[in-house]
Amino acid sequence: MHKSVEAGDASEVVADTVAEAATTRKRRLRCFAGKQSRRVRSLRRYLRRASLPPWPRDDDQAAEVRRLKRELQRVTEERDILKKSGRVLRQGCKVKYAFIAEHRLLFSIRAMCRCLRVQPSGFCAWLKDPLSKRAQEDQRQTEMIRAAWSQSGKVYGYPLADNR
Repeated sequence: MHKSVEAGDASEVVADTVAEAATTRKRRLRCFAGKQSRRVRSLRRYLRRASLPPWPRDDDQAAEVRRLKRELQRVTEERDILKKSGRVLRQGCKVKYAFIAEHRLLFSIRAMCRCLRVQPSGFCAWLKDPLSKRAQEDQRQTEMIRAAWSQSGKVYGYPLADNR
């Protein structure tokens, strides 16, 4: 009984290593068989017993290829965004939002927001109203000061009397 338990453990180890090797092509199976000093036929027999497919299925490979293509497209887009952004990364949010608005026809807004580390909701809010309340008030006061300056004959400050 002791020997059968050891034999069962050995077959499980072999089945595990064979299953790991089975995810590659046929030549890899031959190479694995050579390293383990076993025949390819006996390895295939272990695979059949473990009810594992000898190679990855085509739909699994196609799904993996599709996933890798999506990831490559995303990474390429992010690289292109970073190339175009230049010094924008060191600027404030408003400069980043202006960059996103300028390049939104080339790249997706979400990808640019992710690369520039700003929130898409903040960008949408900036599009609706690019000036903050404080900036709007400053602009209003600047216009009032300019109007008063124009009405005073464009004189700055209080005119001094000539003491000569």
